[in-house]
This record gives sequence, C-alpha cells and structure tokens, in this order.
Amino acid sequence: MNEDLLSKGNSDGGDSEKNSCKPEKESKGGNQTEGGKCNVVGGFDAVEESFKNSSGTGATDAEANDTEAIDFNTAVIRKAVEEETSNLVNRLQRAQADFINYKKRIERTRFQDKARYEGQLILDLLPILDNLERALNVECRDEAEKNFIKGLDLILKQFKELLFKKGLEEIPSLDTQFDPHCHEAVEQVMDKNIASNLIVEVLQKGYMFGEKVLRPSLVKVNIGGMDDE
Repeated sequence: MNEDLLSKGNSDGGDSEKNSCKPEKESKGGNQTEGGKCNVVGGFDAVEESFKNSSGTGATDAEANDTEAIDFNTAVIRKAVEEETSNLVNRLQRAQADFINYKKRIERTRFQDKARYEGQLILDLLPILDNLERALNVECRDEAEKNFIKGLDLILKQFKELLFKKGLEEIPSLDTQFDPHCHEAVEQVMDKNIASNLIVEVLQKGYMFGEKVLRPSLVKVNIGGMDDE
C-alpha cells in the first residue's frame, strides 16, 4: 500500500513538472497568473508598436501628398499669373502704340488743316496782289503820282515778303514749256521763229503753296513752231 502511494506521488510529481510552464489559475477569482499576464502585455506592446509604425508611415505619405498638392497648385497659380501678366503687357503695349498713332494722326490732321486754312486765306489775298501789281504799271503823269507809285511799290514788296514767308511761290511761266499741271492755256499763237509749245505771254501769274498748285498761271502758248517742221 505504501508502494502504491509512493508510485502515485511520483506520477503526480512528474505531471506537475510537465505542467509547470502552463499558466496557473487562481481557484476562485478566475484571474490569470503572473505568466499569463506577461504574455498579454507583450501582445499589447507589439500591437502598439505596429500601430506606431503604421501611423508614422501614413503621416509621412499624407505629408508627401500635401506637398505635391501644394507644389501643383503653386505651379498652376504661377502659370496663370504669368499668362495674365503677359496679356496685360500686350494690352498695354497695344494701347501705347494706339495712343502714339493717335497723336501722330492728330498732329498730321492739325498740320493739314492749318495748311488748308492758310492756303485758302492766301488764295483770297491773291486778287489784291494782282491789283497792286497792275497799279504799278500805270503811267505816271506828274511827280505826285510817281511818289504815290513808289509808296505803293514798297507796300507791294512787304506784302509779297509776308506771303512768300508763309510758303507762297510764284510758278515760272514766261519762256518755259507749257505744263498742264501748273499752266492753263487761254490763248494760242503760231510763230515759226520760236519753239513750239513755248509760253510767250503770262496773262495772270500762278502760285504754289507748299507742294500744291494754289492757282495755275493763265498763259499764251505758241503752237506750230519750228519744232513742227
């Protein structure tokens, strides 16, 4: 009987040694033993470390995405600003060119208007000039008339100087070839001793103002001269 107890005790001791690594449980409270608690804490640590690693990687990816988005938006805004700036510069240059052309056009129009008004005024004064020149051809009968003609001649010279200073020019006519652009033939003669188409007499002087014929010369032209033989 004692042998049986001894053998039972040995067998229990062996089982006890085999089960010594298994977590022990309290008889009533149901709480895990110290070994089980270490395993659970170790599991929590592993999960927390994994979460930290995953959280760090996610935060890094999010920051990278945000940086890429900011760079993209900055590039888009910069391109839009450059295009708008280029458009504004082009519009400003066109406006400046239009304004310069406008100033030139106004100045040209003003000059043309001034020349037209002055030309019309001088044209209206030409009959007075003609009459003064005719008055000088009057034959003087006494000393008083001669003195009057001298004074009239001085007035005529001053008048011509003023008109010529403004741009009036006399058209050469006498003993020149007839030019239909600045001469007007009102009479024709036939003289074989002189050149054909030659102006032999000026009936009324013609004048130019600038490059414009203000009044053509009224002339007498020879036809059928020595050039026609």
